[in-house]
Amino acid sequence: MPENPSSGSPARPASPARRRQRIARRGTILPSFLSLLLTVGLWWAGEYPGERTWITTLFAYAPPLLLLVPTALAFSWSLFRRDFRALPIHLLSAAFVVPVGLGGRFPTRQETPTGPRFRLMTYNIEKGAKGIDRVAQEIRRSGADVVCLQETRGDGSLPDPIPLLESRLTGYRFVRAAEVAIASRYPLRNVRTVSIVEGNRRVALSAEVTIGDRIVTVMTVHPVTAATPETVRRHRGSLPSYLHRTTAIRARQFEKIEAATRRIAGPLILCGDFNTPPRGVLYRRLTADFEDAFTASGSGFGWTYPSGFPCLRIDHIFTRNGVRAVRTVVPAVTASDHRPVVSDLFLAPTSIPGTGR
Repeated sequence: MPENPSSGSPARPASPARRRQRIARRGTILPSFLSLLLTVGLWWAGEYPGERTWITTLFAYAPPLLLLVPTALAFSWSLFRRDFRALPIHLLSAAFVVPVGLGGRFPTRQETPTGPRFRLMTYNIEKGAKGIDRVAQEIRRSGADVVCLQETRGDGSLPDPIPLLESRLTGYRFVRAAEVAIASRYPLRNVRTVSIVEGNRRVALSAEVTIGDRIVTVMTVHPVTAATPETVRRHRGSLPSYLHRTTAIRARQFEKIEAATRRIAGPLILCGDFNTPPRGVLYRRLTADFEDAFTASGSGFGWTYPSGFPCLRIDHIFTRNGVRAVRTVVPAVTASDHRPVVSDLFLAPTSIPGTGR
């Protein structure tokens, strides 16, 4: 029998009560630790492999609230067991999920605008399905000087929303191509379109706007979505092949958008309904050249879709070449199935060396 080195007497075997206590401890802490690893793993899969594989595409485009599930289950188990020794693990998981996994923003930028200021809104108006008067009211209420719109075409059951908006927003000039449009209090010139989908069904629409003594190019886009619960239910064939196909289509659209922006040397704003959360390969490609206005100057999560109970941030305003965001908000409005994004911008005297911004 082994001896206790401190007393020289034989070590006593652990009592059944102590053994049960150790097992109970492992039965609470181990699941909590595994839930933390699972949470980080799911986030990493959507963030870095992203659209490279069909399974990580699902993680990249899933609502980020799903990252709370492992922690919630582990914490519920702790409550059931009335054992809170794993509480530090739950707090660590929450400290990771809220700012990183859910994309919570707490802006620290303290910047004094030194150039011309203006306000820009991007808004998917859902063809005016919930009433064009409500859309016009939200645009007026925003005080936006420039408005980029998506889904501006009517269909068999809905009238064309642009003539209706023009009649209600008399202080704006409108240009439209396919299903995107730009409205501006300032004159618009050098209007251009670039097809991003075969057949010109979707285009990138750009126009130059004079702000003070500076010229800014504004471009609005609306790439097709990778997958939604509805499209997944309706697709034919295997899910992996469907996701591979839609992801390849989206990658080609982003290549065409990037090629169009590379031809613009001056201050540039790229915005719209990208159907792309702020993670994954395609989003990182954009933020390599642009600054995300909400990331730079927003507060909270900035979720834009669906408007009634938002859980995804897929509408974005990107800036570069001296356009800077000082405040970006997502108004809690339901005039469409998307919420708009509104950003107060200014034109810095020069762009930031080495960043293209």
